[in-house]
Amino acid sequence: MKTQFFTENFPIFDVSDNIMLRQLHSSDAVEYFYYMNNKNVAEYIATSSLPSSISHAVDELKYWASLFTSRRSIYWGIADKSNNKLLGTVGYNNLWHVHSRGELSYDLDFNYWGKGIMFQALEKILKFSAEQMGLIRVQATILQSNERSAKLLKRLNFQCEGLLKKYECLRGDFYDSNMYAKILHT
Repeated sequence: MKTQFFTENFPIFDVSDNIMLRQLHSSDAVEYFYYMNNKNVAEYIATSSLPSSISHAVDELKYWASLFTSRRSIYWGIADKSNNKLLGTVGYNNLWHVHSRGELSYDLDFNYWGKGIMFQALEKILKFSAEQMGLIRVQATILQSNERSAKLLKRLNFQCEGLLKKYECLRGDFYDSNMYAKILHT
């Protein structure tokens, strides 16, 4: 199977009548900063990945946006179509071209949890990943305590492949994580 990891232009998608996937911009920094530092969101994110200020949020968003321009990976902003407000992010924090494998990462403003937004965004990305990028395997590593994320991945037909003991350090403590994966092509 021929893989085409990157299109010429950044892929933008309608996810639903109200939600779209688009490029990240520095102007998203305020929304990003506040929702990432919400205690419910921050609970599952390493402190080093939480923006400590609006300018740190700008830098973080520039980094995620640069992944596409440098052809290293791709990361989308999840936005409200009516006002372009950033609600979350989703994409591949790592792509391994030689292995046709990507590792998903995602976050969503707590005010939008439980509305099916992340499920729809991931569905769209998985379809694009299979049909356009030619990925064979997509994986996600989540804290074992993150039951909502585990439920989401299972709904998308990801399989739990195993426990990674003391895999992540959050706020000075080490936590176990689970590796979930989905095979897109056999």
